[in-house]
Formats: sequence, structure tokens, C-alpha cells
Amino acid sequence: MLLYKDDHFITENTRDNCRKLNISKKKNFTIIEGITLFGLFGTNNTDNLNKISFWKNIETNQVLPERSAEQMKKFWHKNENNTVEQWLVQAIHEKTDFSFCLKDIPSADFESNFRRKYDIEFMKLDAIDPVMG
Repeated sequence: MLLYKDDHFITENTRDNCRKLNISKKKNFTIIEGITLFGLFGTNNTDNLNKISFWKNIETNQVLPERSAEQMKKFWHKNENNTVEQWLVQAIHEKTDFSFCLKDIPSADFESNFRRKYDIEFMKLDAIDPVMG
């Protein structure tokens, strides 16, 4: 069921006692975070993506809450030559969490359909790392 965003009150709670996501520096990006960042990659030129001011702005606007500008920039440098599909193959192969509140992808058939579509890419990863497959 789709809901209208305007029907819900969204606020930023900056009080000291509010709940935080508690993301450590070593916590992998979730699938949702990765897809969000790939959306940013596609809408900005490479010059912007190399500037720390760009990433500081993304951090300030809390596009990815509690992620630092440095974490996001490192993610981009690590994945700048990948497509979102290539990254998603790797993320599914590594059993990356879907989001902070959902471990698994919330669609019963998404992963199986995606695996069929990118079967060759998954077979390559399984050959490199048979334990993960």
C-alpha cells in the first residue's frame, strides 16, 4: 500500500536523548543506502563527486543519517566504476542487509529473479568465493 508523504509528519529530533542508529565506521552500507548513493552518482558530474564540500553537503542534509561525508566519499571511490546492478550483485552475494530495520529484501521473488537475470555474474563470484555462494 502506498502512502502519501504529505499525510505524515516528518521531523528531525536533535535532542540528546533521541534514538540514534549507532552506525559504526566499519558497518557496511545497506542495500538501501547503496542505491541512494548510486542515485546521487548518476545525477552529479565527476567533478562534484571528488569535492569534499559536495559530500559535506550530503552529510549536512542527512541524506544518509549518521553517515559521514568521508564514509560516503570512500563508498563512491570504491564503486565509481561499477553500475548499481554490479554493486547489487556483489551486495546480494555478500548477504548485505537490506536496511537497518530489515535484514532481507522485502520482496519474496526479487532476489531469485535478480539472480536469474545476472546468473553469469553470480557464478563468477561463486567461483572466486565458493563459501559465500
